[in-house]
Amino acid sequence: MRRLIPLLSMVLLFVGCVHGGFGSYPNVRVEYDRVANVNSYADIAISADQEVEIRFSTYGGRIVHRHNDRVIWQAPNEPGSYYVDALVSSRSRSEYDRMPIKVVEFPVSVVEVELLDDGTGGKNARIQVLNLERKRVTDFRVKLLLTNGSGERLAYLDDYHVTREVREADLAPRSQQSYVVSLQGIPGVANAYAWVYEATFEDGTVLNLYEQ
Repeated sequence: MRRLIPLLSMVLLFVGCVHGGFGSYPNVRVEYDRVANVNSYADIAISADQEVEIRFSTYGGRIVHRHNDRVIWQAPNEPGSYYVDALVSSRSRSEYDRMPIKVVEFPVSVVEVELLDDGTGGKNARIQVLNLERKRVTDFRVKLLLTNGSGERLAYLDDYHVTREVREADLAPRSQQSYVVSLQGIPGVANAYAWVYEATFEDGTVLNLYEQ
């Protein structure tokens, strides 16, 4: 069953850990998702107002995309604590920052993403969502990270984190279903990384990935 989620349901969100400073690099800012679902994704961004080189390394999981100083990290299949390190270097010194990411088994997940032409020159995303709980999902929120054909990250209203709220999802227990969400207003989309970060169940329970 396919449901088209209108643009009005879009919210922009970056939930995660924010901190600044690499010791002798006080103007370097780090933002990243501190929690990820198994086999899903976390976004990591480092910004600096000085000329530096940034190298990333992982302890568990893998980096599946990099554009400038923003990377997408894919979590392992096992829950646990994992790390992404960033080494910031200039001609005079080098320092690194370790970013711990907690990987959990979130009961509602995106298992597949397919881009569809929307008939107006843009794209929609068809997401296949799996519910592992024994109760029905009534609503959920999904985050999408988007890239173009050249591998550049795409932003909407200067934000790289695009979310959609799927209302009246009617996702049955222990089952999966497809939904179509609009990417209207974001030209050039060639690839999408998506995950559910909040789910509401028929008994009123609300689970948030970043509160796990």
